[in-house]
Amino acid sequence: MSSPRLNVTVPQMQILFKLQTLQFYFIALLGAFVPYPTSLHLSSLLRFGSKNYEFVVTILYRTVLKMDKFLIRKGSTKTSVNRKVDDIQGDSNRIRNSPRKRGPSGEGGAPKIRKQSGTTATKVDLKWRKLRGENFNCDYTVLYSPNAARTLLKSCEEELVYNTGDLAKVQIFGQFHNIPRKQVAFGDPGLSYRFSGVEVPARPWTPLMEGIKDRIQEVTGHTFNFVLVNRYKDGNDHMGEHRDDEKDLVREAPIVSLSLGQKRDFIFKHCDARGKNAKRAIDPVKLELEHGSLLMMNYPTNRYWYHSLPVRKKALGVRINMTFRSMVTSK
Repeated sequence: MSSPRLNVTVPQMQILFKLQTLQFYFIALLGAFVPYPTSLHLSSLLRFGSKNYEFVVTILYRTVLKMDKFLIRKGSTKTSVNRKVDDIQGDSNRIRNSPRKRGPSGEGGAPKIRKQSGTTATKVDLKWRKLRGENFNCDYTVLYSPNAARTLLKSCEEELVYNTGDLAKVQIFGQFHNIPRKQVAFGDPGLSYRFSGVEVPARPWTPLMEGIKDRIQEVTGHTFNFVLVNRYKDGNDHMGEHRDDEKDLVREAPIVSLSLGQKRDFIFKHCDARGKNAKRAIDPVKLELEHGSLLMMNYPTNRYWYHSLPVRKKALGVRINMTFRSMVTSK
């Protein structure tokens, strides 16, 4: 009689091999993690597996997964984004005496929200990723739930009217080119933003934009008087490498970026590591800005790091980005 065909995957075989080198740990932890009789010695279990191979491999697979989790050092909260920037996850930025709340959190999920004046959250209520490196200081969180972000994006698409004509161009090496995206600005009376040879005047705050600004000010603890809105129709629209270090900006104030719609890659490059004549070898930092997310670029990030939103042909959806800024109001 021919032996039965076994549907055993390569990962399962790798797990079995791993267990053969960790028999001591397996025997010690089998009873604690596997809901099966603990009196089975490993050799007995393997003999039993000659007729029930797939069943045994499944048990072993589950055991190693839990064993690996058990062996991780408790309290480890830091993971490497690259060799130069640390991504500090979890609740390390929470105020110690604030009540901890259980619930869905993290990338792609709804943030932890304490209900104050409606659905507004404060900074300590949100789960922030703290990105730190050489002169690199950014904080990232998901501010809006998927449904709330979808509603907000729809409102923006219905209400926002973007600049045209000369206000839709930038000057590069003495020549004017169309901006590869749509753009408009809102702010306090008399404010404007100068970059790349153009000056973008601020339109008066609308109820929609003022409501977004108020929420962002509450969750960040900072005040803003200007916002630049960019609309990317798809992955062909993009933004080149630049630093937001204009003299019109308050020097040490953060710039806060709200993303709605299509996920896009956001790339940081250190000023000493750009181009063929780079002075140093510093890895770039890539973030995927998701629907409803908030990125705080804190000082001195914009002095040393360029950022860009490169072309992504596979990105088919619309993305709207709002960068809230603190502009100088007196010379």
